[in-house]
Amino acid sequence: MGKTISIELPESLTRLWKSDEELTKEMKESLILELVRKHKLSFREGAKLLDIVYQDFLDLMSEHDVPMVDYEPGELKEEVKTIDRIMEAKK
Repeated sequence: MGKTISIELPESLTRLWKSDEELTKEMKESLILELVRKHKLSFREGAKLLDIVYQDFLDLMSEHDVPMVDYEPGELKEEVKTIDRIMEAKK
């Protein structure tokens, strides 16, 4: 069972959605996607919390520009160097 939290929003803002249910759904999705972006939830946890299948969650991430892989500056270059060394060693 979840916990219900209420927040007060200006009516001018809530009118941007067709219904309170649509607003609630979008707010929940946004919160969960942001927690995934910040590495506080895994992709699978996000899918489970939204009660959707994993692939649909990955599609939702893509729709909202949430990266599936996010390297720190220079980290990708190091990964490529490591892969190059491994490939050289296999020759």
